[in-house]
Amino acid sequence: MENKPLLNLLGLCWVSRHLTVGQNLVTAALSQQGSHAPQLVLVSSDASERTKKQLTNKCAFYQIPFALLSVSSSEVAAALGKEAPIAVLAVTDRGLANQVQTKLTSTNHQ
Repeated sequence: MENKPLLNLLGLCWVSRHLTVGQNLVTAALSQQGSHAPQLVLVSSDASERTKKQLTNKCAFYQIPFALLSVSSSEVAAALGKEAPIAVLAVTDRGLANQVQTKLTSTNHQ
């Protein structure tokens, strides 16, 4: 399972309270500045096209990195210990966001 390291890292972000989950919370957080501002926005592979487009546009406007995950919202939820699917996430720590981006690029190039 090539996505396991990425999912484990997302779990670490959740436990360390550096992860915002849910489309409404992430969208609201995009205009924030400070320690809880998103450093990276992630959308699961099974999110709707409307959700992907909306977040792509908002991230471009606020100049926040955006990435599509190759895992489903159910897999994301399982990694965070949740039952309800989670399609939209935002990492709020710059160091963790950089690690997630590194995992995403290493997974995509293998």
